[in-house]
Amino acid sequence: IVSQSIVVIAVRPGNPKHICGWSDLIKSGIKIVTPDPASSGSAKWNILAAYTHILADGGTKDQAADYLKSFFKNVVAKPDSGADATTTFLSGVGDALISYENEAIGARQAGKKLDYVVPAESFLIQNPGAVTVKAGTSAANFLHYVQSTAGQAIFASKGFRPVTAGVTVGSVQGANDPANPFPNPQHLETITDLGGWKTVNTEFFDPDNGIVTKIEGS
Repeated sequence: IVSQSIVVIAVRPGNPKHICGWSDLIKSGIKIVTPDPASSGSAKWNILAAYTHILADGGTKDQAADYLKSFFKNVVAKPDSGADATTTFLSGVGDALISYENEAIGARQAGKKLDYVVPAESFLIQNPGAVTVKAGTSAANFLHYVQSTAGQAIFASKGFRPVTAGVTVGSVQGANDPANPFPNPQHLETITDLGGWKTVNTEFFDPDNGIVTKIEGS
């Protein structure tokens, strides 16, 4: 894993709809933008965050599925990718965008007009890197640098949470609090908590019988 982030909720500047967490997203009249899980890996992280926040609060799987049903009723746009979802939201569509923390920070660093909320319950996003068998030494050296404290400090400056201990983060422009850019959610679920990607892809995103597939088709 070379970088990591968490799922956040991007909102309009000043948060006019007072969206503070997952429960606010299923209120009447709230319009959600999130990428399509059929084409976007980022969408899967987002939906798993929405689902597991119920479990983190002591709810059951049935209650979590019911939450997703209400969630999807408020989705007004499902772009093909996380980047496209951000572009759609910035164009004026929706009240809330389910996004990566680093994506929201990066947008603000680029001067885009949005705020973001770190919900009390979120999901850890992990981005892997690998060196192919036939790659030259420069590839392995690059991966080593990416995982070093110096490399991770660069990632942190762009809104990614360090994966290496001992990284000096410093001030991160675009974060809600640049001096404390990566606050810890009360609950942070991981893909391991759900049994890993093989299990999750079958249970949630199977094209015929996945939990999310059935909800979206209902």
